[in-house]
Amino acid sequence: MKVLIFCEALGGGVLSVIVDQVNYLKSISNVDFDILYCRRPETPNNIHEYFPGCKLIEVPFSRGDSFFLFRLFKYLRGYEVDGYTAIHLHSSFAGFVGRLSFFKNRSIILYTPHCYAFLFKNKNFFQRLLYFFIELFCSKIGMTVACGMTELNISKKIGAKSVVARNAIRNPCCHSVDEKKYDLVSVGRIAPQKGFINFLAIVDTFARKDKVSIWVGSGDDYLYEQKNSKALVTGWLPKDELYKVLATSRVYVSTAEWEGLPVAPIEAQYMGLPVVALDRPGLKDVVINGFNGYLCMNVVELECRINQLLSDESELSRMSRNARAFAEESFTLSNYDILLDLYK
Repeated sequence: MKVLIFCEALGGGVLSVIVDQVNYLKSISNVDFDILYCRRPETPNNIHEYFPGCKLIEVPFSRGDSFFLFRLFKYLRGYEVDGYTAIHLHSSFAGFVGRLSFFKNRSIILYTPHCYAFLFKNKNFFQRLLYFFIELFCSKIGMTVACGMTELNISKKIGAKSVVARNAIRNPCCHSVDEKKYDLVSVGRIAPQKGFINFLAIVDTFARKDKVSIWVGSGDDYLYEQKNSKALVTGWLPKDELYKVLATSRVYVSTAEWEGLPVAPIEAQYMGLPVVALDRPGLKDVVINGFNGYLCMNVVELECRINQLLSDESELSRMSRNARAFAEESFTLSNYDILLDLYK
């Protein structure tokens, strides 16, 4: 069995999901993967090391190049796919171009949006409406493999034949620590989607209470430089170092404005951190309000819930236990077993 994976956005949480899916499925079955991808600024230089035993094919141009969409469509149309039992497209852009390019092989196409583009709040009304009609038009091509229940419900509403393979991660080794260095932690690209400016506002509020905050990730530097904030920004870290940061933190904060099913809050829960997040698409699949964290309507409520947790050690401890138990029950790699049946 041979599967082609195409991802135009090979970085961040999408990369983490694909890495765990591929390596898990290779460990339990005799399936070969070819990874076709476009390089992004956040794509690791050593990307081949993430996929041992797989063939990686880099598209010779990337978003931002002239006539990118046309060139990508032409490239994919000429790509030989007859030897594959399945084609799995990851992210909205890959889903649009890939489904049109591989239309004649539509019976073997699978598509995971990782958050539909028409949910992006940094796009205007007409752009989001266009994305919606594109998804509606392409919904009958292949099958949608939603990354979470929110995404599954949306895909069904637009008429796509859908199943769910909920995002999961390999259970990280829980680091034993003597003390907590950071009160607040968040992980992600420094970008409007992740609500980085709101995170900085929260940091400044709690810095006046001598609370220490850290952001793991990088991206749009101007968003950080334009604020004189006390947040520690580390840039991207290897997984082991990331887990050490999470293990020495107390509360995970998500200021993201839209998500598919985010990986970083799941990793935080595995390390025993309650998640306090804005009530946005995708986060509802991770946070059960009042059980393993809080879903908040705005930044003011976020600050109130964070303060509530940091001021009550017994409540923080209860939610920490619940967060770890929920992650271990809900986000195991066996979630991806269904992909084998779909690939066949």
